[in-house]
Parts: sequence; C-alpha cells; structure tokens
Amino acid sequence: MAAPGLGYRDASLPCRDGQGWENLCRALADKRSRQEEELDWNLPADAPLPYRYRWEHVKDVVENARLLARRLGADEDACVAAAWLHDIRKLEDQHGRRGAAEAVQVLKATDFPQHKIGTVDIAIRLHEGFSSGRRDRPLEPLEAAILWDADKLTKLGVPQLAHILGTARAMHLSQVERLELAESYTLEFVARTAESMNTEPALRIARIRYREMVAFVQTWRRQTENPFGEPEGSDPQVPASSRTPA
Repeated sequence: MAAPGLGYRDASLPCRDGQGWENLCRALADKRSRQEEELDWNLPADAPLPYRYRWEHVKDVVENARLLARRLGADEDACVAAAWLHDIRKLEDQHGRRGAAEAVQVLKATDFPQHKIGTVDIAIRLHEGFSSGRRDRPLEPLEAAILWDADKLTKLGVPQLAHILGTARAMHLSQVERLELAESYTLEFVARTAESMNTEPALRIARIRYREMVAFVQTWRRQTENPFGEPEGSDPQVPASSRTPA
C-alpha cells in the first residue's frame, strides 16, 4: 500500500508548520496504523476497530526505545523519532527501507534536529526482520541497536500472546485453535528472537520474557488436556532448540 502523499502535511495531522516534531510523528504513526488495522479487520466504514494492534505495538516500541536510550546514553531524540516512524510503511515490501526514506522527508519538514536525521534513517532501515539469532556484534550506531531491541522486545512476553490473540486472524478461532496459535508463535516463531538482542539490558529481559511465555503455553496446554492435573514441577521445560544460556 502506497503511503498517502505527504501524509505529514495532511490537515488531519498537527504541526503543519513543522513545530513539535514528536506530536507530528505520533500522529502520523497513529494514522498509518489505523489504515493498516482497517484493512485487516475489513469492517464497514466508520465501524469501531475491535483492537488497535499496530498502534499498541508502536506505542510499546516508543516506550522501550525511550527507556533504553536513557539507560544506555544514546540519543533519545533519534531513538524516539525512529520508534514512532519505524512502521509507517508496514504494508509495503521492504518497509524498513521505504519507511526510512519517508521518515527523512517528514523530519526535514519539522523542528527535529536536522543533524540527527541520518541516525534515524539508518535505524529504521536496519530494524526490518524478525530474528537473526545471536549476533557476532551489535548493530551500529547504538540508536539502530536500540530500535531493533525495542521493536523485538514487544514480540516477547505473555502480553504479546494476548496481543496476537486479539488480532483479526484470531477472531474466529476456537479455544484449542487459539492455544495452537500461541504455541506455534512461542515455540517456533519467536524461539530465536531473544538471542537477537543487541544490548545487555534487552537481552536479559528478553530471555526472562521468553521463559515466561513458554511457561504460560505449557500451563495452558496442561490445563486443557487435563483439567484436574497438577504441575510436575515449578520450572517450565524449555525445548532444547529454544533453550538459552543461563
């Protein structure tokens, strides 16, 4: 889906005079998220969206990026701008490259510090992809490493299972089918995501979140198959293919 022409100058968005760059980036991210969600839910015009999954994701990425930037001494402006804008071309192929190109044009028209735009460009270009496994070395610059980690951290943890079960693809699934979706996502799709983190704080939290996801789906499976069964032990048995170092 091609982005609407000069979306950041739309009358529906704030800061048309270029002032208040973060408000503008937030509004653009909100607008593009809604466009994706409306297509996915395929509801009648003006019908309320049952769940704004993309918008919730973007807001979580921004919060993660802000916290990591402060903790690691990275450029907070660049991290936050990249986080707001990282998925503005999500519906297109090579959305990282295309989104970065548009983000540059958006930020040039605002009061965002112009010397930081190149960093935002690189960070958004490099964030695309889901999991690379353990890295030989972190992404560079640090702001690119932070955007990757902030984005991928949202894919891990029990709240993420609630997130995917609230999307349109899960709307008509039975309880057993929802369990199977959660298991497939946890034990296959994100099995290597924790190990793709660039920064030490993100890696530590990602490993904890992944273990908790495994424990959750194992508990769900046990209670489904044996409603009166009791757990054999207190520690979840992480599959060997997904096991991470202590």
